[in-house]
Amino acid sequence: KHIVQRGLRRLVVSGHGIIHPRMASEPFSVSRSEFTRAFCGRGGVDPYGSAVGELWMDLCARGGFAGKGILDVDAYLLCCEGLPEGRILSHDAVEGALLRGGYMSDSELMDSCPKTPSGYFSRLHRWTRGDWQNLPFILSGRLPDAERWKLADSLRRSLTAPVCFFCLVLALLLPCPATALGGVIALAALAYPLLPQAVFSLTRRESARPFGRAPFGFWGEARRTILRLILLPREAFCRLSAIFAALWRMLVSGKNLLLWQTAAQGDGQRPRLASGLAPALSGLGLLLLSPVAVGRAAGVLWLLSPLFLRLSARQARPGPLPEADRELLLSEAAKIWRYFADTLSPAGHFLPPDNWQAQPPLGLARRSSPTNIGLSLLSCLAAVDLGLAERGEALPLVEGTLETLEALPKWHGQPYNWYDTETLEVLPPAYVSTVDSGNLAACLLALSAGLLEHGRPDLAGRARALYDAMDFRPLYDPRRKLLRIGYDASSGKLSEGVYDLLASEARLTGYVAVARGDVPRRHWRQLSRALLRYRGRRGLASWTGTMFEYLMPELFLPLFPDTLLSESANFCLFVQRCDAPEKGPWGQSESAYFALDPSLSYRYKAHGCAPLALRRGMELDRVLVPYAAFLALAVSPRAAAEDIRRFLALGASGRYGLWEAVDMTPSRCRMHGGESVRCVMAHHLGMSLLAVANCLLDGIMRRRFMQDPAMRAFQSLLCESVPTGGLSLRRRGGQPPEKPRRE
Repeated sequence: KHIVQRGLRRLVVSGHGIIHPRMASEPFSVSRSEFTRAFCGRGGVDPYGSAVGELWMDLCARGGFAGKGILDVDAYLLCCEGLPEGRILSHDAVEGALLRGGYMSDSELMDSCPKTPSGYFSRLHRWTRGDWQNLPFILSGRLPDAERWKLADSLRRSLTAPVCFFCLVLALLLPCPATALGGVIALAALAYPLLPQAVFSLTRRESARPFGRAPFGFWGEARRTILRLILLPREAFCRLSAIFAALWRMLVSGKNLLLWQTAAQGDGQRPRLASGLAPALSGLGLLLLSPVAVGRAAGVLWLLSPLFLRLSARQARPGPLPEADRELLLSEAAKIWRYFADTLSPAGHFLPPDNWQAQPPLGLARRSSPTNIGLSLLSCLAAVDLGLAERGEALPLVEGTLETLEALPKWHGQPYNWYDTETLEVLPPAYVSTVDSGNLAACLLALSAGLLEHGRPDLAGRARALYDAMDFRPLYDPRRKLLRIGYDASSGKLSEGVYDLLASEARLTGYVAVARGDVPRRHWRQLSRALLRYRGRRGLASWTGTMFEYLMPELFLPLFPDTLLSESANFCLFVQRCDAPEKGPWGQSESAYFALDPSLSYRYKAHGCAPLALRRGMELDRVLVPYAAFLALAVSPRAAAEDIRRFLALGASGRYGLWEAVDMTPSRCRMHGGESVRCVMAHHLGMSLLAVANCLLDGIMRRRFMQDPAMRAFQSLLCESVPTGGLSLRRRGGQPPEKPRRE
């Protein structure tokens, strides 16, 4: 950078004293109500936004600083020295002008939008006052012309709503060709976002309706434009009052120039009477005085605008789960808990057996995996949370499991994939599974927070120590920027395969590894976001179209509305339900199925829906799994509860709740209604129990997982916005590679 003196001011003339990122709105704050969706813009981060520039940066290499960025402190102190005290409200605009802000397109920060209309208009009032209080810098001539134009453009934007309102009122009260032209121009200025949407709707090759409530396509943008038009008097009054307040305080009173409220104060204040009275009076005036029907109709709308504002600000909240559904879930959770209560014992070193097979009667499989262990630890915690077990019964099981886990042989802090529960020997081949290690790491994080809640800091510390010792760096491929499938200890080599899809069970591992700093953030962006389309809907493509791939990570990761991951989760449920037998249960995922290996154990593989899968041939099997219904509680609790009832109606229930699966594949099924796979698997039971706890206790495991500062800091990775437009994959024959096999 190079700093020069211009008049009484020093300013940066080359290089940049501030580097500022792209800014986005948090999707969960934008999606609160119809009002926030209309006035706060599109929420979520855009991973492809780095390819798009900023107007002022592209034209004159000077970005528009919005208050958040990286500052050169020495340049800041030097250039901002001597600025008038108590007069600059929008300080970021002045700082950006003096320090020559630079736009950093490859990074993005999120900010919340106000919760209520009063909070929104309070912020708008402050922003407008701040823009007009920068008028002396526009007139002084001591700033570069580009910076003065930027400051002046802010004034132009603040006048748009008042001028449009005045032109429309004039056209409706005094109709003539001149005023009509002004009214048309005003409408065009307000409705200009409709034009690109109209062109896009006419020219794009395909369209897909989103599951969320964000404005979609031309008609969604039209709905938003109509709401803004109805509330135009309110916005115009807010802008005008702010302009007059700023000029009065600058030129006359000299007081309250820095008056402002925090976001919480703005959201909590009651609307002022004048703010609703002015729009109502303008509507009443049009209704009584306009000589044209259109004017009287506009008068009615503006007269009722306070009512529209109140209705549009209502927050959409899902209704409570019916008591019958809660009782059903608690009943099934109690049966599931019985498995862990029966099998976690000193004889098995408090490790959960991988499965229990009732028919043929092989009993317990005396082996366990990191996923089994992690989910059993959290199952003990969930049982206490749900009132299914006392602390004195469940927490000693946690203590015993942690003690065993501490003693197990590991590789870079990560347990091997299989252990004998009786001898604790590593079962051959000695292999470290990346996704299983990630599952265990997530469980240990949530466990640590939960144990603190239950007054066991000693156990929480041990769980945290096990988590801290895990190192994912050796499993990362820096060339492909992806995580390998695992590590083969016998050969001393990493597996050639990698996890390269965002819609994968390895999404949880990737999130943990990035948040820990073990792998760079670029890994998350490297994951494929290929889209598939089905019956007018779109979502992420997965390898095998299983519920496990789409929804298992959501046991720990929040699912924010109107985001790519939320759309894909809903897309998964939509396809799964469309693919279900008539009036039968739905939910296909990886599981055991009705075929035996030479040892008379059920065989196991992925069963998914063909429209969700990259892999061909998924339509050849139809195996429905109850744990998929439990995973669906994160997306649609009522539909999931009804699906559980359908499984129960088939008689697919045993000692530990619903059996592993119902196989309806014609080549294997001899009975109407399918063949029950009469076994249960520890990790499927654990996932089901955690899903119930999340559903009934307001996302308790997700909350505990996100309590960790590192996990919470990378929450923006989960807030990726839904892409508008873009192409979906088309099936044109050929066979994609197989999903990498976990050893």
